[in-house]
Amino acid sequence: MCRYDTSVGWFNYSDEQVRENCKRAIEAGFTAMKLKVGSKDPERDIRRARIVREVAGPDARIMVDANQQWTLPQALDICARLKEINPFWIEEPTPPDDIIGHKTLADAIAPVKLTLGEHAPNRITFKNYLQVECAGFIQVDAVRVAGVSELLAVSIMCKKFGVPVVPHVGDMASSTSTSCSSTTSASTCPPSSSNTSLTSASTSSIRCVSRTAAIAPPQDIGASCDLI
Repeated sequence: MCRYDTSVGWFNYSDEQVRENCKRAIEAGFTAMKLKVGSKDPERDIRRARIVREVAGPDARIMVDANQQWTLPQALDICARLKEINPFWIEEPTPPDDIIGHKTLADAIAPVKLTLGEHAPNRITFKNYLQVECAGFIQVDAVRVAGVSELLAVSIMCKKFGVPVVPHVGDMASSTSTSCSSTTSASTCPPSSSNTSLTSASTSSIRCVSRTAAIAPPQDIGASCDLI
């Protein structure tokens, strides 16, 4: 499972820091990285995006993440300009419940794809994304949809529609470690019929193996985490 460096281009980083972070990510073996966009000045977004593409080279996957900062007219303008760096995806351009807005934008910037769902609260929102064909990738968060059962429902719908699931794991304190393991398993493996006796609600280990800039999904039966 490929992973990307999301720390390359945090919003408050200077241009020079973005450049240096890209160099370090490449040296560490990353072939994909993410840049935060959504500045009040769109020229800053374009300039920083060009820096990442320049340093990372033509073959790197570059994702840009707006964190819902744009209106639809702004997104239409800025995303069209971002096409020059050939982004692998554009993430959360507008608020998550603007289904028609996302459809309008997706049609306008194709073949560049939108990644949606980090803040979507339930499977119905994801169903709408899939039905109108506005999402190139689905980024469901197990914590924000209140558990693995809802995540599985979203994943099954995505499989039916042929849309890849790229799970989001947020920064919600103790929930993160549990969702990290369960999200990896639920999104890459079918449910297991095996039962495990749970003696506590504390996660002791997560068996995802990091190999340089890639993650090997766990192959064990079950949730692929130990509870003690």
